[in-house]
Amino acid sequence: MTQHRMLGLGDFRFSLDTAAFQELSHKLTVNIATLKRLKKKDRAQFISAGAETLSLSGVVYPHFRGGLEQIKHMRTMAKSGKPLLLVEGTGDSLGEFFIKSVDEKNTVFSAEGVPKKKEFSLELVYCGDL
Repeated sequence: MTQHRMLGLGDFRFSLDTAAFQELSHKLTVNIATLKRLKKKDRAQFISAGAETLSLSGVVYPHFRGGLEQIKHMRTMAKSGKPLLLVEGTGDSLGEFFIKSVDEKNTVFSAEGVPKKKEFSLELVYCGDL
């Protein structure tokens, strides 16, 4: 079976067969300085591009495909402190990002207490150009 990748982050692949995300938001802030002027309104001036963040959330059904360790792997990548290359399913590179946070919510448990549904959200921060 061909696995279609939705997004790649480092060595982790988001796909319909593993951790599929349902929401992806991209935020860019810019640095603006406000200059005070004598007897005139303040003047805003662009300084530089600021922080760029991506947030994505989704769900893992570990008994369906992908297993129980997927979100644990995301946490391990975050703890490494290494920048991770982010690549869209189309092959376009979005640059290197740090994982700022990993949130996990487990629901729908088996009789043994194993979650059948694992919801996750990630916040990624762009490393910036060298």
